[in-house]
Amino acid sequence: MDQLQNSDNKSVLQVDIRSGARAVDEMMSDVFVFVLFSWLIIISAFVDFGPGSTFTWGVLKLSLTGMFFMGARERMKADKLWGNINMCFVFLFGLFGGVTDILNALGFTMNAMVLAIPNVYLGGLMIICIGALRKNPWTFFALWIFAAFGVFALGLAGLGVMAATLTLIGQVLLGLVAALGTWALIVFIHGYTGTGKKLTLGKPLFK
Repeated sequence: MDQLQNSDNKSVLQVDIRSGARAVDEMMSDVFVFVLFSWLIIISAFVDFGPGSTFTWGVLKLSLTGMFFMGARERMKADKLWGNINMCFVFLFGLFGGVTDILNALGFTMNAMVLAIPNVYLGGLMIICIGALRKNPWTFFALWIFAAFGVFALGLAGLGVMAATLTLIGQVLLGLVAALGTWALIVFIHGYTGTGKKLTLGKPLFK
């Protein structure tokens, strides 16, 4: 709470700078795009949309990259770890992923093993940083773990390590990311607008 004072140094007004909910910076576009990207990965993995879909997926990813970048940049101001990881997602999955889909659709041959390297790198980096999230709400902590091992599993599969099994595991884990991310987005929307029943992300698993 902040107090506004008059010239006589007397308190005249109190203002709730928290808007009665979670910090407004959490309701950024990177949350929305992160959740949407997770759903897109699952949907494109299990649903065949027919001719032209690969090119369309690429265009869609590129169209979301700008919004993802703006949100990730703002996130970095308040949370360096989440912000930097989201920035990696912006370029490795948004920009790089979109360009790759478009080139594939145009007939350019892309080496799957080379494309898997960013997944191994980013997934491994997230696994190393799991301990830093232990005091986050359990939903965010679990979301980070699912994303870390899901991306890492897809990377190993792309390198030819137990490809079928690790691909399925990675897709299931990213499905859980999409589900938890959707819940987080609902919580943020309720908190930002101040409407409806109070929703939470849950308490941290570790004190």
